[in-house]
Amino acid sequence: HKITNKSNAPPPLELEAKTTYFDDHKHCWVTRVTVDPREVAEHHAKPWKAIWCGGTAEEKENELEVCRRTRRTILEQAENYAEQADIDAAAIRRALREFSTNTAVRAGDIPFRDVGLLPDCALESLGDVMRLSLAWLAVPKQDLLAVMVLLGKPRGGSRTITILPSHYRIMMRTLGPRLQQWDEAEARCFDTAVRGSSALKAQMRRSWELEIADAQGDKGIEFLWDMAKFYDTIQLEPLAEQLVEHGYPPHLMVMGMVEHRCPRIFKVGSTLSSLLSD
Repeated sequence: HKITNKSNAPPPLELEAKTTYFDDHKHCWVTRVTVDPREVAEHHAKPWKAIWCGGTAEEKENELEVCRRTRRTILEQAENYAEQADIDAAAIRRALREFSTNTAVRAGDIPFRDVGLLPDCALESLGDVMRLSLAWLAVPKQDLLAVMVLLGKPRGGSRTITILPSHYRIMMRTLGPRLQQWDEAEARCFDTAVRGSSALKAQMRRSWELEIADAQGDKGIEFLWDMAKFYDTIQLEPLAEQLVEHGYPPHLMVMGMVEHRCPRIFKVGSTLSSLLSD
């Protein structure tokens, strides 16, 4: 898969900003190029800010109210859930080993492999902090900022990935077996977004079915969906309702809401942009 997909590998993001404007004195169009890190960061952040900061104040407040209401509903049971969670030193150490050695961490965070070198007593203390987060359904204040990293796209433009706080990532990876059980229980025969699958496998299977149908003289129709900014168009309230209905762990759902709906900031190269969303 990596070999066949090599031509689609993202190119490096251009660390320069180009703006074209009409110069009244020269009476012609002029292109200005800057490599100032802050200006480059703001240049790349501008189109994303229009997406993330769109919507009315009422829509944003309704979304926040979904988070608050869901949190209030299960907060009484959260302490009991935290006490029963498997977050001892051994579980944390296993989770830390699953992280890739070259996975990115936020500035100020310790690489996961280095955290794994801590003695059991230190990892038990880290587990206590995680239990407090689960009991209160909250994360440390310094974690309420999503650092978005920009990657170039083969046809121009950019896409984003998020470097989440290490505290949250370790906690969710430690509790991963619970989520994996839910995934396996809810997976259906027609699902392709499951563990062990990939976009390549799903497309190959569809192509084979079409080829077989054509060889047998049958007709086949394939519908392909391509939604721009898919994850930014998801409505939180119906999503939460469906997750609860299908038995998704509600405490982990709230933790995900809190972390993934916090303010965002862009990291372009080694420079940070201004805050993109409140």
